[in-house]
Amino acid sequence: MKKSGVKSKKVKKCKLGQKVNTHVVDRDAKRVLIIENAQNCFFKGGAMGFMSKGKKDEEDLIKKINYLINLEEKSIKYKNAGLSGKKTKKGILSKIIKNDNSLFETNARKKYYYDIVVFSCTTNPPDHFIFASHHNLRNPDQYKLYVETSKKKENTYLGSNKFEGEDKIILLPDHALTDGSDFHMVGNKKLLGIDFHPDLDLSSLYRPFSDKHKTVFLNKQHYHNRGFIIHKGTTKKGCRSAFLNSDMKTTGLSKFLKCNGVEDVTVCGMGKEQSIYLTLIDSLKYKNIKIRTLLSDASRNLGIELPPDLFPKNVKKELEKKEEKDVRESEFYKFLEKKNINSINTDILIDLTKSDDVFSKQQKMGDLKKSISSFETLFSESNYTPPENNLLAKNQATRKLF
Repeated sequence: MKKSGVKSKKVKKCKLGQKVNTHVVDRDAKRVLIIENAQNCFFKGGAMGFMSKGKKDEEDLIKKINYLINLEEKSIKYKNAGLSGKKTKKGILSKIIKNDNSLFETNARKKYYYDIVVFSCTTNPPDHFIFASHHNLRNPDQYKLYVETSKKKENTYLGSNKFEGEDKIILLPDHALTDGSDFHMVGNKKLLGIDFHPDLDLSSLYRPFSDKHKTVFLNKQHYHNRGFIIHKGTTKKGCRSAFLNSDMKTTGLSKFLKCNGVEDVTVCGMGKEQSIYLTLIDSLKYKNIKIRTLLSDASRNLGIELPPDLFPKNVKKELEKKEEKDVRESEFYKFLEKKNINSINTDILIDLTKSDDVFSKQQKMGDLKKSISSFETLFSESNYTPPENNLLAKNQATRKLF
């Protein structure tokens, strides 16, 4: 019963389309992987790709990001739940092995480590105020082009309204343009700057019948997959992080994560010293987020000039040298640690998923030592006896007897 004179607090429900249905049913605190700026303009040949270490390094980065997207926790229970085949008369699992050799995997019920994957994308209209060209073409005597070295002209712009913000903006080359006008060629292939890297795994963004016009559907379709895109920046606003635009107003990501019970945020991709850092810092504003992690070896620096007050002097000095340091020695990572942000390499995270008790181990992440020598260890085969509850393995072993 309601107490007289006391107003009941309304519980906000998720908007239609915000609530994500996943295959995992026994995890209350969900995890999200945020992939920053995995767009063509940030890689070699793109307008912002001038820090690229070459094709091999980019391949390694995309390979790691793709593996993280598809990273699964070890779970025989979920593996069994995704099986199909003829049923026994009583439908008892223990009898399936003895009476039927037709079991096969449907590839459903995968226990992904990350419940949700968010692709955070920079989107700039032509002639945006963050571009050096925008200001140079209007006032060439005051502002220099991005590639100019003149010390007499300015390469920063002080935001002049609530949308642009009030801080100094480092002016950039035209990139991630929504009209597709910035591009580069790789062989005979034209890569638009705003598009995702061609080797990035986008399977989590799949929605059935998306190629059909909306008029063919008699009722509203509801599609559920764990991949989503968040746009940063608009005509009037600049990009800041996956959570906030330059006017410090939300992009909508925080509400979406809260709606879906996400408490654990991991970030990787392009712009370690810029948008990745700011995404982690901005996440500190939200109480529902308990764990924040930077995947250091699955992230890259952009190498652009840093705003004056973004980092302490010792951290800024290290980042400006553009030398990648070990997590334990870097001033940048020590700075993140003081803000309760974890910095780890992918091998530690991947090793965690081999355990049946992933979450409790993750709480002690800082105490873990390196346990696998290389990323490729994941793909090597090991000799072991299938556990008693591994139905598919037992079924396959039974087939070999006949």
